[in-house]
Amino acid sequence: MRHLSCLLCLLYLSCIISPVQAEDAALEGTLFYPSGSTADNAILIYHYRFPCPASDDICAEGIRAQSEYAWKELSEFTVPILGESLTFPTEVTLDYVCTCDNDAYVSYRYETTTVSEDTHSVVWAAHVFARTGSKAGLIISLPDYLGLLTAEDHNDTWLENRQTEKCNRLVREKMMQALSGTDLPELEDAIAWDFYPEEDFFLDADGEPVFFLQPDLFPSIDTPLTLKLTRQALSDEL
Repeated sequence: MRHLSCLLCLLYLSCIISPVQAEDAALEGTLFYPSGSTADNAILIYHYRFPCPASDDICAEGIRAQSEYAWKELSEFTVPILGESLTFPTEVTLDYVCTCDNDAYVSYRYETTTVSEDTHSVVWAAHVFARTGSKAGLIISLPDYLGLLTAEDHNDTWLENRQTEKCNRLVREKMMQALSGTDLPELEDAIAWDFYPEEDFFLDADGEPVFFLQPDLFPSIDTPLTLKLTRQALSDEL
C-alpha cells in the first residue's frame, strides 16, 4: 500500500479530539493546526473517520489496528507536515464506507476531500481485509484476493512482483477497453501511470472487485470512473 512513512514529528497539535471507540462506532474526530489554534483561526482543520468494529474476531482486531495506526500517522505526521506547507486555510475530510462484509472479506472505500481558497480535490483509497486463511485480519492485495499469492509468497520478492505485474497488466487492459470510447484526454497515460490495480479496488456487496481511477484525474466528469470485474473472469485470464 502507498503508506506514508511512519515518522514522529516534533511539531505539536492543539485541540486533538481523542479517538472514539464505542460499540460499532468509528474512530473519529478533528485535528487542528497549528498549536493553539481553533476552528476559527486554524490553517488546517482535518476531520477524520476510520472504521472501528466492536467484535472480537481476528478480522475486527486487524481493522482496529490498521485504523489506530492510520490515526497515529495522521496526527503525528500528516497533519503537521501538511499544515506547515499551507498558504490558505484548508479543511480536509476523510471518511469511509463499508462496501463489502461477508464471510470471507471486509472491504472499505475511503474518500479524502480537501477544500481551500485555491483547491478542491477528492482522493479515493481502499482496503480489503481477509476474514480467513493465513492473512486473516490483514489487508490483502489483488494477487492475494485472486489466490495467486500466499502469505509465504510475500517473502519471495521476485514472485510477488511477477504476480502483481500480471494482475496489473490484465486489469489495465480491461480498464482501457471499457473506457476506449469516452474520448477522455490523456486516458492512456492516466491508466498507465496513475492507476494501481493491485490496490485501487474495493469489493462490492457481492464480493466482486470494483477498480477505480482517482476522481481528480478527470475533473470534468461528475462520477469517478469505476470498472466492476468478476473474480472468476480475472482468474480465467491469468
